[in-house]
Amino acid sequence: MVDNEKILNKFVLSNNGNELNIITGIPYKISNSGLYIDDSGGSDLRLSRDNHLPGHPFHSRQLWFFKETSHPREYKILSGRTNDCLDCRGGKHKAKLYLTSHDNLREESQIWSFYTTTNSKSKVFQICNKQNNCFLDNWGANGYIYFNWYRNPPTDKNYSRQLWKFIPAFDYELNALISNFEYKFPSNVKKQPIKKTIREDILDNQDSSVELITTFNFQEELNNTYSFSFNESLKFISETKLNTILPFMDIEKEFNFKNSFEADKRITTEKKESCTITKKVKVPPKSCIKSIDYVDFVENIEIPFEAAAEIIAASSDQFKKDGTLVKNAQVDEDAVKLFLKEKNFQGKIIGSKVNSILAKVNGTFRGSYFLRTYRKLEDMVKKDHTVDYTIEGFKLKSILRDDFAETKKKLKIGLKILRQSAENMIDNIDNEKVQKIPNKFVLSFDGKELDIITGVPYKISNFGNCIDDWGGSDGSSPRLSHHNHPPGHTFYLRQLWILEKTSHPRGYKILSGRTVDCFDSLGCGHQEKLHLSSTNSNSPDENSYNINQIWSFYSTADSKSKEFQIHNEQNSCFLDSHGLFSRIRFSSCCNSSMGEKNLNQLWKFIPAFDYKLNVVINNFKYKLSSDIKKHRLKKTIREDILDNVSSSEAITTINFQEELTNTYSFSFNESLDFISETKLIADIPFMDIEKEFNFKYNFEANKRITIVNEESCTITKEVKVQPKSCIKAIDYVDFVENIEIPFEATAKITALSDQFKKDGTIIKNAEVDEDAVKLFLKENNFQGEIIRSEGNSVIAKVNGVFCGSYFLKPYRKFEDTVPENITSNGI
Repeated sequence: MVDNEKILNKFVLSNNGNELNIITGIPYKISNSGLYIDDSGGSDLRLSRDNHLPGHPFHSRQLWFFKETSHPREYKILSGRTNDCLDCRGGKHKAKLYLTSHDNLREESQIWSFYTTTNSKSKVFQICNKQNNCFLDNWGANGYIYFNWYRNPPTDKNYSRQLWKFIPAFDYELNALISNFEYKFPSNVKKQPIKKTIREDILDNQDSSVELITTFNFQEELNNTYSFSFNESLKFISETKLNTILPFMDIEKEFNFKNSFEADKRITTEKKESCTITKKVKVPPKSCIKSIDYVDFVENIEIPFEAAAEIIAASSDQFKKDGTLVKNAQVDEDAVKLFLKEKNFQGKIIGSKVNSILAKVNGTFRGSYFLRTYRKLEDMVKKDHTVDYTIEGFKLKSILRDDFAETKKKLKIGLKILRQSAENMIDNIDNEKVQKIPNKFVLSFDGKELDIITGVPYKISNFGNCIDDWGGSDGSSPRLSHHNHPPGHTFYLRQLWILEKTSHPRGYKILSGRTVDCFDSLGCGHQEKLHLSSTNSNSPDENSYNINQIWSFYSTADSKSKEFQIHNEQNSCFLDSHGLFSRIRFSSCCNSSMGEKNLNQLWKFIPAFDYKLNVVINNFKYKLSSDIKKHRLKKTIREDILDNVSSSEAITTINFQEELTNTYSFSFNESLDFISETKLIADIPFMDIEKEFNFKYNFEANKRITIVNEESCTITKEVKVQPKSCIKAIDYVDFVENIEIPFEATAKITALSDQFKKDGTIIKNAEVDEDAVKLFLKENNFQGEIIRSEGNSVIAKVNGVFCGSYFLKPYRKFEDTVPENITSNGI
């Protein structure tokens, strides 16, 4: 090995062979009780109270690195400043520690082993010299470092004098290449691709007696979106590159991300990609052809995957064998393993290459994108072979005489469909009269707001077993099921239940999401079964029978858990599983939260709905600082010389347009990362116009999102130039640069979710009421100040910072100047 090779990065092994969380070849500081080993600029080593930072003249005096020796589990400790070694120089008990040139013939005096403490992750060790078999010890002197033949045990009062902490004195950056994606296609994945028409052309050759040959060259820009999320957190990765053949496509795509993947958090890439069709079409004489261009498109596809991640790392500082530093070079695989271990990487490490670690990662791909293009040709009706006629009161024109019988048959079918559609419209109008169940907070029996709402579906479980109507209806008894049926399953609706407020104080009905039948005691009491009943009066207080269907909720100490005892108003009993996990029965005893049987009466409400929160943020109030004018600049964008050598006045009109790059950035103090779509309507500072910005990605707290716009700056002006004169026209813009202004704004937040009507029908993706919005905000730990409700919206105050660099207004200045053809002496 030559001296200018870098020292390999290997795990340092303890005296008993355990891998320690330190590696060879990169710099550490070594400290004891907050004091740092310092070479003091010479060979006498001392402990310094000062921790010299990078850039300080004495920083390198406190840097040390490890190098393997030919002795198993034994190492040299070298100075990062001189490449000299820690050396006992033959000294023993109570002798001082020194620095010696690395070519010392008494090599054993420079060889060290490491004894771990009970917690090796702390990077704290006892350091033993091979030659004198003594341990480094500060002897409480806080000056020189000495040797002690005795190894202090943890119980010794002087134990800490021999504990040396290794503090990393380097930065590193991890990068990942993720490839070899294996997609796990669900059974319904073939339903995803759809066909979209993107263009239609009529090729009319009816007036010609010769064949028409046409070549199409057609290109369309389509918006494709690709999203990736990973089960394992990769937020410590600086740059991530994904190489994958996307589902249903035959080409590999590359995605580069400089932002981090947090666990299960989606990052979306939107791309405008070209869809191209080139085709030669032959149109026979006396004919007309319709050419239809399609794309196959997948929309909102969601597919789990497993992939291989190759992870590399670069360290800010590594050492060569001659002691020189290598800056920002790739580290070896042991160093990558250590960095991943320190970041608590959850992926499965499956192997290593030179300078890299291979791991398996799992996640989900989502996307909406086109797959391929194709063209379909259809014969068209000839314009000159038509006839007018009437069928069943409908006057029809332009029908082929040759196809009269077939056309008549198709029209009769069409009219039948039309009548059916009209009947369906009438039914829909009737259905709209059925009110949806309002979304209101459910109140406990003692009037507390619970974290559940009416009008949306829940599953109700006890010990993980879900209440299931078992396919029954009026008069049947629900049971507990071991199976939690997912959406799309045949029995999914059997386990959905909706709460509806009644006129009974703090009393509610519990309705089936499948049949709209209600939980009902049927007048039964202690140890009798729960039933379903179709009786559903809107006035339960006026009908004594229907009090059987009224339920109240007793909350636990932690109401956020959505676990409650459910009390029937008619029999004053509580729903109880009795530990049987089959039929649900009543118990006249309200089990104490301290008793073991209490769990049999704890019913957990599990949301069985998705929701989407959207926000419109406006009414921006900016807090301008006193030095704000420093950010306003004047920029020259163009100069024109208007030279009039004639003897009459010249009138010139200048029309000038320049594209300027403007940037606008927004960040919010409150996290909005749970919002699906954000619209900002803001008056930009110093501008007289309102701008609108739309975001489909999320605002994390204090994380800036920037919009870059190319915007036109236009100047139009008529200029009069006197005879025998010359004018310089200078065009300026007022420009603000790197402006940063805090603001307060108003956020109008709405939410969409599936909801239920009183007749049991579902309204898909409808706006929920304000209580539901409040609950969703509460569950997402929204930190903004809610100030009021407005219709189905919640109005809140949010705060943040606007940053930007943009032009305000253009203007022109005129200056007299000397014409180019006139010299200083007037000739």
